[in-house]
Amino acid sequence: MAAGNGKGAPDGIGAVIKRAADGAVLHSEDIVNAVSLYDTLTKKGIAPHLFLITDDQFEEQEKTAPKDLQAVNGTMKIHQVNIYT
Repeated sequence: MAAGNGKGAPDGIGAVIKRAADGAVLHSEDIVNAVSLYDTLTKKGIAPHLFLITDDQFEEQEKTAPKDLQAVNGTMKIHQVNIYT
């Protein structure tokens, strides 16, 4: 593996979700979109903190977001962000 790839918590969570979805499909469940994936995983108790954001919710948030937001320079060079509270 390349350094830093596949070792963090998000990678582990993604692997659990992918493995659960693969298992559901192997047991004849159809997962055709985000809604069916969400329903399958929450029904099985695999992802109790999974959130489904609908197109309507996304579009509503997009309408209320400020139009003058500036991009943060150098974000492609950030490898890790630590926030201490």
